[in-house]
Amino acid sequence: MLGQALSFFSCIITYMLLHLLPHCTSLSPEGVILLKIRKGDWRDTSNALSNWDESHQTPCAWKGISCDTFNIVTGVDITGALIYGNLTSAICTLPNLTVLTLQANAFTGPFPHALLLCKRLRKLDLSSNQFAGTLPSHIFQLSELRVLNLSYNAFSGSIPPAFGILPKMEALFFNENSLSGSFPKFLGNLESLKNFAIGSNPLRPGVIPRELGNLKQLQQLWLNNCSLKGEIPTFLGNLTKLEDLDISENHLSGIIPSFLGNLTQLKWLDLWQNNLWGDIPTSLGNLTLLENLDLSRNLLGGHIPTSLMALSNLRVLYLYANNLTGRIPADIDRMASLSNLDLCHNPLYGTIPRTIANLTNLSDLRLCFTQLAGTIPAELGELRYLSVLMLYNNKLNGWLPQSLGTYSNLRKVDLTESGLEGPLPKNLCMGGELNPSFEDCSSLEHVGVDNNQLSGVISPGLWGCYQSQEIVFIQQ
Repeated sequence: MLGQALSFFSCIITYMLLHLLPHCTSLSPEGVILLKIRKGDWRDTSNALSNWDESHQTPCAWKGISCDTFNIVTGVDITGALIYGNLTSAICTLPNLTVLTLQANAFTGPFPHALLLCKRLRKLDLSSNQFAGTLPSHIFQLSELRVLNLSYNAFSGSIPPAFGILPKMEALFFNENSLSGSFPKFLGNLESLKNFAIGSNPLRPGVIPRELGNLKQLQQLWLNNCSLKGEIPTFLGNLTKLEDLDISENHLSGIIPSFLGNLTQLKWLDLWQNNLWGDIPTSLGNLTLLENLDLSRNLLGGHIPTSLMALSNLRVLYLYANNLTGRIPADIDRMASLSNLDLCHNPLYGTIPRTIANLTNLSDLRLCFTQLAGTIPAELGELRYLSVLMLYNNKLNGWLPQSLGTYSNLRKVDLTESGLEGPLPKNLCMGGELNPSFEDCSSLEHVGVDNNQLSGVISPGLWGCYQSQEIVFIQQ
């Protein structure tokens, strides 16, 4: 009896080994679909998807493939794989596909309308490819979309009204295309929108539409370089969740409104290259989370508000090419995180405050074309991360601090026509001694010291002796 039982179980095990095991190790139907796409529709010349192997049971371990707990494919992300070819409806036969990211590849042609059959998509990213032509008028078929990124392509024409009836949309990116027509006011219907970018498109000149005031959930708003005119509208002050506001490179006029100081979640405020005038509002000092402030290339006047010195998280402050007057605030070192400071092309006067040397993270300092006078503080030589120093066209005097370059890795130095005298610092070059011919000084990419009273001998062989140098101005 026992022998018969063992014989029975032996037969069962043999059957399983012969018949069931091959089926357990064969590739799932979803894996087969993906392999057919890779081999048939796409051209993977860089072999980026080399681990898409048919010997696997599921594709869940393949590069760029995401699955749920049941090993069902939910996402395909092949960012930066340089793949080109056709985007057909085959990928939409993955029944649970919710994420399709094809960013930074080499796909070309019109918008792939076949993807409108991927009804469950929540995220579609076609950015940084070579798509062209008009945008789809039936985009509403993807009613589950939360994120749509079409940036950095060559799409043209107007944005179809269908984009205004995607009720679940949270992030919409059109920036860096060739879109024209009027600003799409109907996008004000997307009340769940958190991220919106339409910058760098040749839209028809117009004002910032008031419909954007409906987007109370906005955290990111990029309207740069899209032919906007008029004043900064008051409704922007009601978008209190904004963290990133870029309305630069337009034709906006009027003053910088004080209500921008109510947007206390802002980390990035970019208003550069407009026609804004008046004083910098003191209320901007309320933006304590701010990391980047760019008000350059406007018509701003008055003094630099001392309230800005309270921005302890600020890393970048660009105020160049305005009409700012007065002194650089002595308590500038309160901006303890500052790494980039550019105040060039402003009629500022007074001296360079010694407290700048307390900005220990400073890597880029530009104070050129001002009315600054006096000596360069010797303490600047203690800035360990300083790589760019631009002080040209000022009214300075005295010696260039001999400590300059002792601790830092200077790449660009321009002191042209600044009234300086005395010898060049010996440690100007990567902490090593600066000899008369600048030999072994490949760290310096740009040097400008002409029209001063600096002393020393420069070898005529200096010109063109470094492959890394962009230009060298030394005409004593």
